Amino acid sequence: MDGRAGNIAWRAESAGSALGASVLRQLGMEELVAQDRDRYVAIATGLAQHVAKLAALRSGLRERMAASVVMDHAKHARAVEEAFRMMNANDEWGSGAMRKQDILRS
Repeated sequence: MDGRAGNIAWRAESAGSALGASVLRQLGMEELVAQDRDRYVAIATGLAQHVAKLAALRSGLRERMAASVVMDHAKHARAVEEAFRMMNANDEWGSGAMRKQDILRS
């Protein structure tokens, strides 16, 4: 998302499409997330036919991304640190007594 082109996400089952949809939602651009192929084509066609709307979406995209939670690296680092602290504080975690299904359930 470098601000030079419009981005549309099709919420499919791949990690890439899920990431694209998530970023667009975080940027407040939910209208660019398609639930299926037909909606994806409709969004793309609509943007191609309304150049002014596409220009408005592009305008300030870099600033919007920079100000978003997506780019809050310090917040993400604190969350990972806290997760490690919680794991370390759990006696069962360190002893290896927890089974895979116990970890996945928590």
